[in-house]
Amino acid sequence: MAGPFGFHCGMSRQAITGLVGPLKDEGVNEYSTSAAPKPFSNIGYYLLTISPTQGLVKVSAVTNDIYTDSDGADLIRQFHTIEADLIQQYGKPTRQEDLLKPGSIWAGQDEWTISYMKKERTLASAWVFPNSTACVASIELTVEVAAPNAGVVQISFGLQGYSPPATSQTQKKNTALESSQ
Repeated sequence: MAGPFGFHCGMSRQAITGLVGPLKDEGVNEYSTSAAPKPFSNIGYYLLTISPTQGLVKVSAVTNDIYTDSDGADLIRQFHTIEADLIQQYGKPTRQEDLLKPGSIWAGQDEWTISYMKKERTLASAWVFPNSTACVASIELTVEVAAPNAGVVQISFGLQGYSPPATSQTQKKNTALESSQ
């Protein structure tokens, strides 16, 4: 089945390597590449999760650094441009967030990037297709800010067969439940 950036659901590592060249090992079942069969403009690299039994189950892309002022205008504009492209192809997001935590001291217009760096701001959209038989089962679009004048936009496509890793909080709850039984 066709997937994002020209990758296909369930592709093997060997098939992907044949299309884009060698992959860089990034950890357990995770590989990165700067190439894609159908690249998207301004992408710095792609992170691929390839299950040994199911093949390609997740494709993430991270833009090159987007330089901006402290108000984040260029970063926000790039986020909304990518979001509009995704809406055109996949429909309206299931969830959209553009939030500043209540009581944040970083509420000024010129403190957008610093509020993001301090984990007090969120700009994200998500699509979930629970009963779909298409390749893409979910999409997450987020912004990450690592410096007061730069950030990136991340796009993650969960493909059929992808199960997100349990969060540490969920893992703690499950461990507590298992040990109490």
